[in-house]
Amino acid sequence: PSSSMSLLMAKGQVLLDTERLQEAVACFQEAITVDPNNAEAHLKKGIALERMNRLEPALAAYEEALRLNPKRTVANVYKARVLAALHRYDEAISVYDSALGRNAAKVETPIFAS
Repeated sequence: PSSSMSLLMAKGQVLLDTERLQEAVACFQEAITVDPNNAEAHLKKGIALERMNRLEPALAAYEEALRLNPKRTVANVYKARVLAALHRYDEAISVYDSALGRNAAKVETPIFAS
């Protein structure tokens, strides 16, 4: 990554850590403008948006992070958390199952066999 990208990500992290959320979102958005394919910038932007209770934009940021880097497990956790906060529980469970590599359509196995 370019030095400006590294600086933007570091600055954004400090803003996020100090709860300067609006500035953090702007900083991560600037990073995304520099490199639209940076999954980490989308993820961090989502975190800042979620802390501001801007759940729909946070969800979109997490989804973009996952599109760019499907193996980023923490993005699935955050996405599922936002879905649950939006009362979209079935979708949240599906995200967790997907992240766990489980087929959500699979029939539940009873705990006790009769």
